Amino acid sequence: MGRSILLPVLAALLLIGARAQDCTPLEDAASGAGLTTLLAALEATGLLGTVAEANNVTILAPSDAAFDAAVAALGITIDDLTNNDELLTEVLLYHVLTSQLFASELADGESYPTLLGNDSSCGVSTVGASVDGGEVTVVGGVTNASVVDTDFETCPGILHVVDFVLLPCPLGREPGDEPPIAVCPGLAEAAEEAGLTTFLAALAEAGLTDFLSGLNSSTVFCPTNAAFEAAVASLGITIDDLLSNQELLEEVLLYHVLETTVLSGDIVYGVDTETLLGANDSSCGVSTLAFEISDDGGVAVSGGASAATVLTPDVEICSGVLHVIDDVLLPCPSAPPPTAGPSPAPTPSATPPPPQCPSLTEAADEAGLTTLLAAIDAAGLTDALSTAPSYTIFAPTNEAFEAAVASLGITIDDLTNNI
Repeated sequence: MGRSILLPVLAALLLIGARAQDCTPLEDAASGAGLTTLLAALEATGLLGTVAEANNVTILAPSDAAFDAAVAALGITIDDLTNNDELLTEVLLYHVLTSQLFASELADGESYPTLLGNDSSCGVSTVGASVDGGEVTVVGGVTNASVVDTDFETCPGILHVVDFVLLPCPLGREPGDEPPIAVCPGLAEAAEEAGLTTFLAALAEAGLTDFLSGLNSSTVFCPTNAAFEAAVASLGITIDDLLSNQELLEEVLLYHVLETTVLSGDIVYGVDTETLLGANDSSCGVSTLAFEISDDGGVAVSGGASAATVLTPDVEICSGVLHVIDDVLLPCPSAPPPTAGPSPAPTPSATPPPPQCPSLTEAADEAGLTTLLAAIDAAGLTDALSTAPSYTIFAPTNEAFEAAVASLGITIDDLTNNI
């Protein structure tokens, strides 16, 4: 009886042991994929056992070429990296996601915790994902990488090979060391360096800092502090009003970002370019920018209700490029009303506040364009042109009309009567 019970138990134990060996050890999987530099780095930091014994993780494994490219960009050698135990440990733990994910499960726009956790030297410990037509990019705090080989099943979880080393933090300079070649700055870092404190405050209030910093390719037009002061004055509000108006703030900021990286030398004259705002989210339907190039190569940016000149072009950032501009680009002529918070009671005033911008009729009348106004009125276009969200009018003078009708052999009355 005892023997008949013992044999099935032993068989079950042997089966469990056999199944435990079915998975591929991390060292074997990495060696088979030719990841010799990664294995050397894990061994140098004593992390090979830690990662190999983890459960249900995802390892973003840089290829040997990825390590070579990364150290070349940093102006150091592989030995410099492997001899810096603190840096290497931070970088390696940043490549291990705490959940097991096949490539098809990496979701566009999602962020994933890593084993680095609270030990990050700059507070960044998550890795983002960007998916475009089946191509997966993993987004680090400072650098990004493309997933080039996927779904190696190992004992600790899933391994994906990537083509660059992910850095959570900009590399600092150690005392006595020569400064390395600079890694690209983040959007916030570059904006702070340029003194764009109002722009940074606006991004923070709108909750857009991480979103814009995590883009793979973008062009950001950043207004100066003086530009923001002038813009809010033209809207009849204050900086605090702007920062507390979430709807207006998001609309304005997203209107300053293109979805691709465009250096000043690549800007195309006269082409309407879509912004991250999108027509559906614009309060007036305007979501594109247009550009003009001066003879000396200067760039002007035209929005729906304002225009700006590029003061400092081509500041390279990790997510693309930044251009500093001298005005805030507004898609719509006036600010949308705040969506939250009670409105203060109006203060009685002897005179009404001045309008935010003159109407077409007022501007033309002020310029003495009486014939143009008469023609617009005769054609029944006054209301249509006065309420259109964004346009440019080439306004003939009275003398221009006189010369035109004379060349046509007709009179002004003939023209205005021919609707």
